[in-house]
Amino acid sequence: MSRPVAHISLLLLCVSLFACSNQRSASGNDRGRAELTLRDKRITVEYDRPSMNGTDGLARTPEGSIWKMGDTRATILTTDTPLRFGPALVPQGSYSLRAQHGSGHNWWLIVDRDVEALQSQLEDTSAISMIPFIYTKTNQSIEQLTITLAGQGNEGHVIVQWGLHRLDATFRLQ
Repeated sequence: MSRPVAHISLLLLCVSLFACSNQRSASGNDRGRAELTLRDKRITVEYDRPSMNGTDGLARTPEGSIWKMGDTRATILTTDTPLRFGPALVPQGSYSLRAQHGSGHNWWLIVDRDVEALQSQLEDTSAISMIPFIYTKTNQSIEQLTITLAGQGNEGHVIVQWGLHRLDATFRLQ
């Protein structure tokens, strides 16, 4: 192989490797993943991780509005087993997670059949469950949106942290 062809091949390889390793959303935010195994059953959440960039996104969210808990793409819950969010049974599969700002510090977790649910309106036909988050104001600010899954036994938690805000919703294995 001639030197110019070898250099071009090497350059193309480097560009391809860089492009494949950069997992960012269309807006430039990282994509996050939370995982939890309860009683040998796997639960995951994939979400965009926007940064605060000097703003407080949750505090500025108007009451009554719905937030997709991320940025440009839907936040996706995938479960290997049926889960119970409040009284609602969520079968094994993939769902979108969104949050609705009630009044003051009241927030609700929405589990939706539509895995691409990005709209700011709640579609009655696709929402499976709507349960309250427990809100806590924290002392440590989290710059980039972070969603974690925690739990033990049959009980798990979806925890959303951003800025000085922490939202926690409980679910149970069916």
